[in-house]
Amino acid sequence: MPRKVISSSGSPVMVATMDDISGGEAAVKVEHITDATDTGKALLKASDGEAAMKSLENENGDIIVGKGMIFKADAITDEHIIEFQYAPHDGKADASIMANANAQGGAIALAVRGENDPVPVNVITLTAAGARDVIIGHPDFTLHVGKALVDISNITSFAKSVVECATAEALRTLIGAGTSNLAIGATSTTAKAGDYQPTVADISDATAFGRQLMQCADADAVKALLGI
Repeated sequence: MPRKVISSSGSPVMVATMDDISGGEAAVKVEHITDATDTGKALLKASDGEAAMKSLENENGDIIVGKGMIFKADAITDEHIIEFQYAPHDGKADASIMANANAQGGAIALAVRGENDPVPVNVITLTAAGARDVIIGHPDFTLHVGKALVDISNITSFAKSVVECATAEALRTLIGAGTSNLAIGATSTTAKAGDYQPTVADISDATAFGRQLMQCADADAVKALLGI
């Protein structure tokens, strides 16, 4: 039953005793805590970590963490893995994000699991652990790029060499095109000018009479030459 006590200010006040609380004769329960929020009560009653995280969800099933979330490892070799599991659940991730590190740097990978895969397969990997690589692709996946989604999964070694050419000169050498710096001239080792226009005299297999015909100014000149 309530009892009268003296407060810290010196005034008498009535306070409840455990007998005034339903079940007060036993241990205090979560529902007895009057200043706890629903979320706080759910956290206190969570049976495990998964249930605790579930209690943090809002009405849309989202957990809002503010500006960021930090994962701290106890050892440099520890891995952090975020798994995505979808029904029907088999205890394995359908997709995952994995990060780890060594003394040389960190790495992160995006992985997905196909219907017959036992575990997710790394498809995109970024690493600074030793070699600095961006690895996109896997033997079991095709790689599509650009707006047209061109499949470059089966790129040949020659096509790879083309992509690796650092200069136009290197590309010309690769395809055997040589160079285009020939001198302009009239010999077998020089090139014709872009505006070259051959004359009648340049036609090597034309007869003298044929050249005369080609140089006639009009039909009357042709008839005169032919004697008609």
